[in-house]
Amino acid sequence: MGYEIYPRVSNGRIFYRALDERSSVSIFQVDVEAWLAANAGA
Repeated sequence: MGYEIYPRVSNGRIFYRALDERSSVSIFQVDVEAWLAANAGA
């Protein structure tokens, strides 16, 4: 279980930090166009 915090949108990408139960922080990026293409048939 964790939390996604501080989302930012820039140039078709979403960036956010994920904080887990041990307070470890990870940074993620989602390319919206690529995500939509990969999930078009879902």
